[in-house]
Amino acid sequence: MADYKMSVSTDADEDSAVDPSGFSIRHHRSGSARLEMSLPTGGHFLHAAVGMCIFNDALALAKERNIEIDRLHARSTEDSRETLTTHPPGSSTT
Repeated sequence: MADYKMSVSTDADEDSAVDPSGFSIRHHRSGSARLEMSLPTGGHFLHAAVGMCIFNDALALAKERNIEIDRLHARSTEDSRETLTTHPPGSSTT
């Protein structure tokens, strides 16, 4: 069974805090992933969870179908028209 632990608590060590506007984490499918959010509120974390689900599913499906993805960007906002951008190896990103 998967481990779904999460906790949040106050922290007296403000010097070690990271800015939520952009930080990197180790990621089980891509090696690392960059997260960005405007504020660390519950609503923003819910959006981050949706974006992470899209990100994880896209990586899992690509692997399943032997599709190599060079870069992947998943986004969850109040406007759901843009949610996923992929860049296969060698493709132009402009």
